[in-house]
Amino acid sequence: MIDNPSIHIVDDNRTSQGDLRNLLAAADRPGPGRTQPPAVGQGISSTHPVAEPHAVAPPPESAPAPPRARVLVIDDEPLIARILKRGLSRHDVVVASDAREALDWIRRGDSFDVILCDLMMPDISGIDVHEYLTRDYPAVASRVVFMTGGAFTSKARQFLSSVSNERIDKPFLLSQVNKLIDRRVAAANP
Repeated sequence: MIDNPSIHIVDDNRTSQGDLRNLLAAADRPGPGRTQPPAVGQGISSTHPVAEPHAVAPPPESAPAPPRARVLVIDDEPLIARILKRGLSRHDVVVASDAREALDWIRRGDSFDVILCDLMMPDISGIDVHEYLTRDYPAVASRVVFMTGGAFTSKARQFLSSVSNERIDKPFLLSQVNKLIDRRVAAANP
C-alpha cells in the first residue's frame, strides 16, 4: 500500500517472497504418505517405497488475456501518474503531466482506448479537457474516465452530474482500474 497524506492507492498484489518460501517449504516436508528421498548416490529401490500419487485436478482453462489497451493518464501529481503507469503495466500507458501535453498528443493523431484524467488540475482542468474534446474530438471525449479526490467545487460537482463519463474516486484499487480498462476495451471490441 502506498500511503501519503494526499494520496492513498492500494496495490492489491500482496504475495511476498516469504509467503512463497513458506509454501514451498511446506510442500517439501515429509508427511503422511510421503517418504524421505534416497540419499545422494542411492538409487530408488524396493527399500525406498514410493508415495502413492494424489489425484490432481487439471488446471482450469484460463480465459484469454484481455486485449492490451492504449491508456493516456493525465495527472499533475507525479506519484499518481507513476503508480498508474506501473500498476497498469500490461497495457501501453502514456503519461501526461499536464492537460496541454495530453491535448497535443490527441491533436497530432495519437489514439487512446481509455483516458484517465484528473478532474482538478491547475491551469487546464479535467472539465476543460472534456469540453475541448467534446467540441473538437467527440469520439475521444467518451473515452475519458475522471479521477477525483472527492474534494471538489460546486462547478465540478455540477459537471460530473451532467456528463455520462465514468469516474474513479481516490483512493482506488489498481485491480479496479485494470478491470475498468478491460471492460471498456471489451465493449469497444466485441
